[in-house]
Amino acid sequence: AHLAQQQALEEAGGKTSHSLWLYTRKFVRLLLTKPGPISLAEAAHDLMGNVQEAAKRGQTQVTVERRLYDVGSILCSANLIKKTYLGRRRQPAFSWVWGSPEAEAM
Repeated sequence: AHLAQQQALEEAGGKTSHSLWLYTRKFVRLLLTKPGPISLAEAAHDLMGNVQEAAKRGQTQVTVERRLYDVGSILCSANLIKKTYLGRRRQPAFSWVWGSPEAEAM
């Protein structure tokens, strides 16, 4: 019953939809479903959903990217994901490694 209430709040855009645990859960799902490294910008864009106003979206995306970077750092320290850098600007990106042959070598 509690999970159903949390999901209802999330769908209604309640405060719960911005909590760190929810971002963590969605980030892990994203890492498990998309192949290859995922940049923070791409992950934030996917997790934010449908934010209409451009100004609000820009600031919200920066905030979500910061939270995802913190989540990513914790998951890296637990050897669940790996941090890499993409492009010339060296944008941080993460990929899932736990349970893969690469993780066994760690």
